[in-house]
Amino acid sequence: MLTTIPLSKWMSSRWAFASTSRQEIVSRKSIWSQQVENVYKGQYKGSGAETSQKKSRPNANNIYLENAAAIAFLLLEQILTIKETSGSVIELDSITVTVEIIQLRQGGKKITEDLNGKEDGHLHELCIIKFVNVVLHTNQDQRQPTFFQSLGAILLKLFLRQELLPNWGEFLPREEDDEPCEGGGYDDAEFESAMLKALSILDDEGEPRLVQRQKQQRQNNVESQSFSRIHNQYSVLPTSICRLISDLIDGPSRTKTSFASLNDVLDDLEQMATEPDTFLHEPTRTDVKLNFGNELYGRKEEVSQIIDIANDVSSRRETGPLELVSIEGYSGSGKSFLVRQVGHYLSSKGWIFIQGKFDRMRQRDSFSVVTSAFESFCGILQEMKARGNQNDLEYCSQVSTSVMDALGHTGVAYLCQIIPSLKKILDQDSGSDSDTNPFDSLNEGLDLAIIQTADEALMSQRKREYSLCVFVEAILGVGRKLLLFYDDLQWADASTLGFFRKLLKHLADRNKPRKNIMFAQSFRDDEFQDTEVLTSSIESCDSVNITKIKLVGFSKRALSDILSPVFGLPRRITSPLSEIIHQKTMGNIFFVIEFTKTLASPDKKIVTFSLSKRRWIWDTDTISVMTISDGVAGLLLKKLLRVEKSILDSLIIASCFGSQMNTFVMELLNGMRGVADIVQNLDAAVNEGLLEKAGPLFMFAHDSIQQSVYELTPKDELIKLHVDIGLMLISKGAHASRDMIEEIFLFALSHINMALPKCTSSNTAIEFTPSQHIVFAKLNLKAGQKAVNGKSNFSLAEVHLKAGISFLLRDSWKDQYDLTLQLFEEYANVLFVQRNLEEMHLHVEIILKNAKCIGDKIKAHELMISVLTLKGSTSEALDHAKSVLDSLGFPFPSSIVSETVLGVLKSLSSTTITFTPDHLRSFPLMTEKIPLQAMKIMSAVHMPYSFSDPAMFQMMACQMMQLTIKHGLCVESAEAFSNFGYCLISLSRDYEAGYRAGQLALVILDRFKATKRVAKVHFLIYGFLSVWKDPLQSTVEGLQYAVNMGLLEGDYESALFDQVVLNRQMFIAGYMLSVVRDRLLSLCRDMMYDKQRNVFFSGFNPVLADLYFVMSLTGETEDEVSSIFGITREENVEQLMAQYSASNNAPLVQLVYYHRLAKSFLFRDYDAALECCEQYDNYTLTRNLLRVTDIVATLFWGLSSMILSRRRKQSELMAKGEECLLKMQYWAKLGSKWNAENKALLLEAEYHFANGDNAKAETAYEQSIRSAHEHKFIHEEAIANELYGIFCVERGDMYKGNEHLEIARGLYNQWGAKKKAAAIFPL
Repeated sequence: MLTTIPLSKWMSSRWAFASTSRQEIVSRKSIWSQQVENVYKGQYKGSGAETSQKKSRPNANNIYLENAAAIAFLLLEQILTIKETSGSVIELDSITVTVEIIQLRQGGKKITEDLNGKEDGHLHELCIIKFVNVVLHTNQDQRQPTFFQSLGAILLKLFLRQELLPNWGEFLPREEDDEPCEGGGYDDAEFESAMLKALSILDDEGEPRLVQRQKQQRQNNVESQSFSRIHNQYSVLPTSICRLISDLIDGPSRTKTSFASLNDVLDDLEQMATEPDTFLHEPTRTDVKLNFGNELYGRKEEVSQIIDIANDVSSRRETGPLELVSIEGYSGSGKSFLVRQVGHYLSSKGWIFIQGKFDRMRQRDSFSVVTSAFESFCGILQEMKARGNQNDLEYCSQVSTSVMDALGHTGVAYLCQIIPSLKKILDQDSGSDSDTNPFDSLNEGLDLAIIQTADEALMSQRKREYSLCVFVEAILGVGRKLLLFYDDLQWADASTLGFFRKLLKHLADRNKPRKNIMFAQSFRDDEFQDTEVLTSSIESCDSVNITKIKLVGFSKRALSDILSPVFGLPRRITSPLSEIIHQKTMGNIFFVIEFTKTLASPDKKIVTFSLSKRRWIWDTDTISVMTISDGVAGLLLKKLLRVEKSILDSLIIASCFGSQMNTFVMELLNGMRGVADIVQNLDAAVNEGLLEKAGPLFMFAHDSIQQSVYELTPKDELIKLHVDIGLMLISKGAHASRDMIEEIFLFALSHINMALPKCTSSNTAIEFTPSQHIVFAKLNLKAGQKAVNGKSNFSLAEVHLKAGISFLLRDSWKDQYDLTLQLFEEYANVLFVQRNLEEMHLHVEIILKNAKCIGDKIKAHELMISVLTLKGSTSEALDHAKSVLDSLGFPFPSSIVSETVLGVLKSLSSTTITFTPDHLRSFPLMTEKIPLQAMKIMSAVHMPYSFSDPAMFQMMACQMMQLTIKHGLCVESAEAFSNFGYCLISLSRDYEAGYRAGQLALVILDRFKATKRVAKVHFLIYGFLSVWKDPLQSTVEGLQYAVNMGLLEGDYESALFDQVVLNRQMFIAGYMLSVVRDRLLSLCRDMMYDKQRNVFFSGFNPVLADLYFVMSLTGETEDEVSSIFGITREENVEQLMAQYSASNNAPLVQLVYYHRLAKSFLFRDYDAALECCEQYDNYTLTRNLLRVTDIVATLFWGLSSMILSRRRKQSELMAKGEECLLKMQYWAKLGSKWNAENKALLLEAEYHFANGDNAKAETAYEQSIRSAHEHKFIHEEAIANELYGIFCVERGDMYKGNEHLEIARGLYNQWGAKKKAAAIFPL
């Protein structure tokens, strides 16, 4: 049977120049895309990650060999296919090779003849290779080639370009080749006979087990003689080809390198064809060191997962989910390298890759790791500007514009303190704060005043977090894709992890930015218990796609795939070694690399490069019995001990800084431990592979190396080393450049603080002098204050302030009172922000016990009030505030009557009537400490009083005004004026004076540039004052600005209240219900996300009630909302009622009746509407505080009363209707005509209709419709048309009536009230 295999299906042109055959093999054999292969091998441009592997020179001979290897692979593959198909033994009697075809004859006839042929130098001419009969099994008495030997002859001829073999027989194994090698044993027959006599225990195959074992020993000692003969004869062939041919000639299982099966041969040829530079050509490098290169060993599946996600992100045009990749695994599993390789590859494709790495030593605080990634982003943009590429320049300009638009000049200036490099890409001038030398004036006393209350400190932290979230959102909005990677999250602190949750939630909620980012995190699963720390809060979001990857140790097969290219040997040769190394390392790739390098080290020489054999060789027996008691740490220790002493000493100093260190800082330490040039020694360590270098930074190649170096120093000496480093940095750092001074200062303190008891046991603590204790306490205080005031970095501040307290001497409250008080106050403040309330309470008690006067105790009292409020203990917080105010000399009566408040209001109103904006711009400032402290206390509690005790709120507002008038203006005076204005409107009904007080409050805010107070002050001005004078739509704009500023400044509580009122006023102003619904749903999600906010319990249920109310008009099912939040509408109402019972917070129950009265009226259940209006009014009367919902309640109460009065002829109902009409007319005349006119006209129309004056009623209906339309109240235009239609129908004008009812239905639909629109008919 003749089988013809056309070469054209493998090759498109001549052998010597074609490569399609090899490419076809690669594409068939690899299941991975070219992208994955490029990432795996590090073969891409950009980001400094290009492969360092040298390619073989692409000459004609190399090209020929590559294609010959490919053809050999395909030929053997075809032979195996025929064997599997036929199911019989293959016998080959001839094979014809031409440029076009290979002819393969299959048959059973045995022919014996010499292998010969004619030499032909022309590649294109026909060349026939003849050989003796080829069979798999031969008669042992005959010396004829086996199948393996015949295949070797074919391949030799192929790789030699058809050159003739002089005498094939001389390459076949000789009798003398069966002689035992040096140190060998018996030949097969003698050994078998001896062992059968000694031990006749046979295995399953009928052969003695011990015989089999001894045969294997002898086989391992036999070296192929064919290799040397072939290599000497054909030196032009690469070593790999000579080895392949010799191992084929030696036949199956004759030597330790022989082939066991044809599949092994196929595997060898596949490696040659697909990776010729590694397995085919002679190596180009002259050194004989093991080189693990830049490949991402054994992680193609994981690379493919991440690349697929990146491709999806890259292809997005409109929207898509936030992609989060979470990678976990043990130390050394390759987590960091995996993401970095992908990141560098994506950088070459136009992505921006930035990263931050957390440190075991925590020499850098956690949040600086967060910002370091964005420092890198700014550095990348600077490089883009320097290159001058037009697209890059345009991108940089767009980023600058986007960030400025999102944050504004003030926000950008603040963010530049957190990310200093941002100044360079936004052309912002640096502030003077950075010019402060922290080493100056240590002994001149402490004049750093405490500038933040507990609430202000909390706002400061939130401002930092929100500013960063907006910054990330802004840069993503420009459009270029970003991979943001944070490594080793197991070493991040709780507040930093909290920020990541907020950042991911922020991005997940926004369509445009989330489609342009892939966020990656990695952590050690054996050191990180809360593995769901980032994903749990957003896992249920539809807008988030989470991919979890767990890296485990490599299998034996995978490890063989790794070691094979490292040694440049086929897998069949490296597999025995791979199995042993796998046993020793459990497949940990970092352990594998270090262990293998150890085997090849000069002092071990267990793995060596044999020049005679031209390959790596090893002693498997010796490796098998090696013991590694301490794992990779033991290997690293031995490796480090071989390093030159000066290099090792430099590494020990560097290890005290953690995973990375700055070149300039290390230069300051020259001379320590007798090392003259530390940086030069660290450069040498880079050459040893212990460190890596990137710009001015040195980095340990792996955390395990840093840990091993650090632990070389005994614990009792380690603390002293840290202190010596700190002292030397203080000594030399004072003369450093301004841009380095702060970093050196913080490094110095972090090292000195290591001597504190928290870091070491008592027997190793360093003794400092009393003056050093004071200096270090002051330095830590300054560092803590700078961390809070400059970067809102409370984690770093906590570390320094706690250290400062630890440095205080025993009698510090007596001898260093001011220093001690400031440290305790600042530390307690930071603990409050960090939510460490138990420890905070302990320090507050110490302050209250040791403070000399009430003024020095105020800070502690403020903290206690804030904590009680945070816990929801509002009544206790208010009682504590009253107690403090009493001690300050500003007592409040236990009960307050309205007449008393009215009297005070009247007096203050007459005093302030002459106040003008210009007057307040030059008004004296409050400077006395006691009034200032009282104003801060009242500012902290006036909002809770407005809910639980309105009379106390009104009296406190008056007290704040009196303090302002008497002692001068302060920041809290803006709240005083806005609260005062609210009281004037609610109690005196003086809308003009109340509105004017609110406008004066805005003047005070502007004078103090008090952006932190905007959200709180605007809440009253635009939520409760302006609605009585300005168009309702304009108040929506003011509240939205307040929300934005509140979020930007970190005043989340006030921003939340602003949003609640904003959404209600949007509803009342006639905004589209779909917009209101989406805002309410988003707000509910935000409140559910962070249940720690103290406003959650009092704010969530009202907002959810608003959402259910809107959905009752749109007709949407409530099931989706109840499933999201786990609360049905009825359950939510029950919870509101329960909260009212517990807190006496009247607006909660008032809201329930507001929703019921509005819904009842709109669906024409006027009896229910009247009942709900009465309940609503009962709670309004007990509060004496007007709300915007009062306008809606008055309208629906009056309309319901008049409609029922007309139908039932009940005069008492008409009286109530007339009362509501007069009230609305009063608001339209003295308040806001824009807001009240259409409502007053509609009430007037119903009044005339009820009294039978149809002409006046018709005129009033038409005027109300026109007014509602002009003032953009679409929903009230619909109500007026509906009532006018009913009026016409009841009068008998069916056509006109139906016309207006249809108009009403259209307007309701346009508004979004689909369910209401559907209920217009029947009447």
